[in-house]
Amino acid sequence: MQKQFLIITISFFCFFLIKSNAQTEVGSWITYQNNLELSRNLDLETELQLRSYNLDLKNDETLVTFGLTKELRRVPVFVSAGFRRLDTSSFSENGIYQKASIISTLGIFDFVGKIMLEQRWLNNNYQLRYRIGSEFSYEITPYINFTFSEEIFLSYTTGGFNQNRIILKTSYTPSKKFKITTGLMHWKFQEINRWSILLSLKHSLSL
Repeated sequence: MQKQFLIITISFFCFFLIKSNAQTEVGSWITYQNNLELSRNLDLETELQLRSYNLDLKNDETLVTFGLTKELRRVPVFVSAGFRRLDTSSFSENGIYQKASIISTLGIFDFVGKIMLEQRWLNNNYQLRYRIGSEFSYEITPYINFTFSEEIFLSYTTGGFNQNRIILKTSYTPSKKFKITTGLMHWKFQEINRWSILLSLKHSLSL
């Protein structure tokens, strides 16, 4: 009963956020993730993300990411490195990244904290950016999880705040191979505020 109440509360909260910000543009992010287990502690991760500024499913931005993630022994820490490319109507971006994530439990929540360093080339203009994020997940059922996360982007090259993302999402995991996630993101980029509806499919494989 408490879990059903939580789901209803979350749904009304998301509806209220969109309704109260109807004047703000609402877009969509559609994501496909593939996780290939190369060994017990090493994964190859690929991601394709199609972003639309409005709910017309027009492909305004495309992000492709390739990377390796390794789980460190004896500690719940994961380190990652990889390549990413972002194409938009106004610029293209190539970049590499390094990321460290720590996993823990805080009360009834599963917690993930991460810090990420990005070296980016925007139309051959080099920029360095830091990303600091935290994520709290609550298990509603063995197959359904609710997650709240926030990520802050800091630009070393231009100095100061770059952008901020706050996400509420629900994940359904019907099997070890598939995970379906939907949610809502508030994205603040300097003076721009946007809302995006999220939909993603994660496919996990092993050699």
